[in-house]
Amino acid sequence: VGVFYRSEFEPRFHLRQQLGFNLKNADQPNTVEPVIDLLRQHFERKTGAISIEELMLGSPGWNGRTTGIFERDDLAVPIRAGGALLGFLVLGLLNNRESYSFVDIAVMEGVAFQLGLAIRARQLERQANQAEKLIALGTLAAGLAHEIRNPLVSIRTFSELIGEQGGDAEFCREFKSVVGRDVSRIATIVENISAFADNAQVKTGPVDIHEVIHGVYEIARTEFTQAGVAFVAPRPEMPQVQGNYSQLLQVFLNLFQNAIHALEGRPAPRITVSYRLVNDDEGGRMVIVSVHDNGAGIDEVVRARVFDPFITTKATGDGQKRGMGLGLAIVKRIVEVGTAKKHIEFR
Repeated sequence: VGVFYRSEFEPRFHLRQQLGFNLKNADQPNTVEPVIDLLRQHFERKTGAISIEELMLGSPGWNGRTTGIFERDDLAVPIRAGGALLGFLVLGLLNNRESYSFVDIAVMEGVAFQLGLAIRARQLERQANQAEKLIALGTLAAGLAHEIRNPLVSIRTFSELIGEQGGDAEFCREFKSVVGRDVSRIATIVENISAFADNAQVKTGPVDIHEVIHGVYEIARTEFTQAGVAFVAPRPEMPQVQGNYSQLLQVFLNLFQNAIHALEGRPAPRITVSYRLVNDDEGGRMVIVSVHDNGAGIDEVVRARVFDPFITTKATGDGQKRGMGLGLAIVKRIVEVGTAKKHIEFR
C-alpha cells in the first residue's frame, strides 16, 4: 500500500507513506509521474476506485508500457474531502493474490474518506495557525513602530538642534540626558522583543520554587519599598520543580512588576504568593503557584487579551512606568516553551 497526497502548497502528489512498494524506479519521474498525473486526471472526473490496468487500458498509448513502482493489478482509491481531491491510496493484491471484491473496495473507499477528513482537518488547522501568526506579526509590527517612534523623534530633534546650540553647556547636559534615556529605551524594547520571539528550548533541572520567588523579591525589593507594597509569601513544604531557574526568575519578576503597577494609588497594597500541590493527568505531581494582588482588577474586554503582545492597561507616555504590553506575553511564551505546552492554563 502507498499513500499519495499533496499539501495545499504543492502542485504534485508525492508518495508519503508506503509498505511493500518496489521503490527501485521511484526516482525515475518519467515512469512514475505520468501514472500519478493520469490518476489525478481520472479522479478529478470520477469518484470511484480504479485498477492501474483499467487506467492504462483507458489511456491511448499506455497499454503495455512500464508503470514504474506500480503494478498493473494495483488498485487506486481516491482520498477526498469537501469535493477536493487530496490524494489517493494505491493497494497491491491481497495476500492470497486475489483481486479485491466489491466489499473490499467499499471498505477501502471508507478508509480513504476518513483519511481525507483527517488530512483536511490538519490543513485547516495549519491555515488557522498561519492566520493567527500573521495577525500576531501585524500587531507586533504596529506596536514596535509605535514604541520606537517617540524616542526616535526626540533623538532626531536634539540632533537637528546641536548645530545651533551645541556650544551651550545646559543644552549639552540635556542632550546627553535625553538621548541616553531614549537610546536605553530603544535597547530595552529590542531586548523585550528578542525575549518574546525566542522559541529555543533551554536546559531544565530541579528548581526550588521558594528560592525563585524570594530571589525575585530581592531583585524587586526597591520597587516594592518605593511603591509601599507589602509582600506575603509563606514557605510551605513543596517538592522541587523541573524548570530553568533564570527563566522562572523572569516569569515571576514580570508578574510582580505588573502587580506593583496595578496597585498604584490603592489603599494597603499587597501582593500574595500561594502554592498548591496537585496530581496531574499522567500520575505525576504539579506545583501550582498563584500571584495575587488587591488591585482594581482588569476590564473584561482587556482580560481576554492580556497575554497578547502590546496589550497593556498602563498609561502611555515617556517614563519608567510606561507599559509596552510584552510582560505577560513573555511570561506565556517562557511557560509554553519550557513545558512543551503541557498542563497550562492561563488565567
